[in-house]
Amino acid sequence: EVLCRVMRVFDLDGVALPEAADLGEFIIKAGLACFPNDPFLLILYANFLMEVRQDGAASRTQLQLATKHQPNVVERYQIFSTVEASKRLTDHKDGAMDLQGYVELKRNYRGVLRIHKEALSAQKEFWGLLLHSNTSVKALCKGFSDLDVAVERGRNVYRRVLERYPYNGRLLKCWGLFQEHVLNDPHAAAKTYAEAMRQGLGDGLAAMDFDFAGQNKPEMLTSMDMREDAVIVINAEGKILMASQGTMAMFGFAKAELEGQNVSMLMPAPFNQRHNSYLQRYTSSGESHILDSVREVVGLHKERVVFPIQLCVTKLSGVGADCIFMGVLRRVVFHTNFVRAWVTPSNVILCVGPTFSSVTGVPPEDLAGKDFASLTTDPDAVLELLE
Repeated sequence: EVLCRVMRVFDLDGVALPEAADLGEFIIKAGLACFPNDPFLLILYANFLMEVRQDGAASRTQLQLATKHQPNVVERYQIFSTVEASKRLTDHKDGAMDLQGYVELKRNYRGVLRIHKEALSAQKEFWGLLLHSNTSVKALCKGFSDLDVAVERGRNVYRRVLERYPYNGRLLKCWGLFQEHVLNDPHAAAKTYAEAMRQGLGDGLAAMDFDFAGQNKPEMLTSMDMREDAVIVINAEGKILMASQGTMAMFGFAKAELEGQNVSMLMPAPFNQRHNSYLQRYTSSGESHILDSVREVVGLHKERVVFPIQLCVTKLSGVGADCIFMGVLRRVVFHTNFVRAWVTPSNVILCVGPTFSSVTGVPPEDLAGKDFASLTTDPDAVLELLE
């Protein structure tokens, strides 16, 4: 750390000199290469990214990694403080939270979770009474009264805590879950989820803790890396709510060009015209063909280049028109033992692998859009196969 700080040389305006900043980052990365799971080094790198690079989203990514490697109490407080500082870097909010404030927030958060669980338990007990063949009216009235008291207590506790911490995305997300599963108000829950994304969770996917362990999800979801994978969150209308840095790198769009647009902009024809109908079918009937499974599809780069990707979609929350989905995308890894081309049912080549280009002697960019059957010795057999 001392060696790294020596490298941080600033000009008269207090801006780190590019050469010094690059050298300092190189030193930290060298340390991380030797101790890749050390929470202290990950927190140090997060502070470097925030203070020198002014990159709050990248800083929060490192902090998310640090939380997964058993940080001690002091390191957990450092992670929390750095996360709050990185949010202010984006939101331009003043003020900081000291250790006492952090402990108080944690106490309130634990209290909210306890009341939340009590309401769910009361709900479970009430519905359990209805499953009995012989249940007295007195027992039903008591169960309903206990449920009503637990729900009202939970509502009041959430209201008081959110009045004190109105910009805490984690608390807002819990309140959304309470509205959805206890109050049975999915419309209000959807609004709360949206507010949670704007306040703390919406600064970047790195600030969100997606833990799919033990949920019988595909390995692609449980192993996703926010730094490398393209991760996109959409609503039931296909509108992009959030997109990771990996998405921007994969498709060539800036964040402002993605968020608020329909996700079909990342698909070539004819798939971009069909996607909304798939979403409508799911929200109206609950019929799904792709959730929690890994599919191989094609994406459309900003430069209008089509390329193959792996896609895994899961539902994060909501019901019907209030559903929120998340998709993880990775580039297809080409193997020299296979000759591959992606072709539409109408016999048009969308994209090819490098081996296919080598076999045909035609560059990939020249093959896109061409008639696939015309490249074969038996065009009729190819057309019959495509049908």
